[in-house]
Amino acid sequence: MPSNFTSKRNPAYVGIVDDEGKQLGTSANPLVTTGSGGVGVTSTQVTIASGQSLSDAIDVRDKVLTGILIPAGYAEGNMTIQASDTESGTYVDLYDSNATQIMIGVGGDNRMVAVVGYAMQAIASMSFIKLKTANNAAAARTITVLTKG
Repeated sequence: MPSNFTSKRNPAYVGIVDDEGKQLGTSANPLVTTGSGGVGVTSTQVTIASGQSLSDAIDVRDKVLTGILIPAGYAEGNMTIQASDTESGTYVDLYDSNATQIMIGVGGDNRMVAVVGYAMQAIASMSFIKLKTANNAAAARTITVLTKG
């Protein structure tokens, strides 16, 4: 085996850039990948205005929400999801079939949150969603969402 061989099980620390070439990870705070999982991933930025708790609409038709990049300074708590069948429609809180509201645990600022399990499955069946923070934003927040598909 070559001396520079790296097992796919060992994470590689990488920087990811969006469509405009802005880096989403840094050497001090890298995103972690274990292979070619980034193929076909699209990043979209949405804003939560200062004093508000809802993001812009996110089109998730034929896409899977895979991650949310939480910006530095974010202190608005966990997120829930609101959904609508049209972009300009009425958005309502999203619940699963057990009457449990879909929630994404954030855990702090300056981190990538993977959207997995029941949250990913519930969101995948929607057309448009908005992220809803537990508390109103202390300042305008730009959040990057990653979708695949």
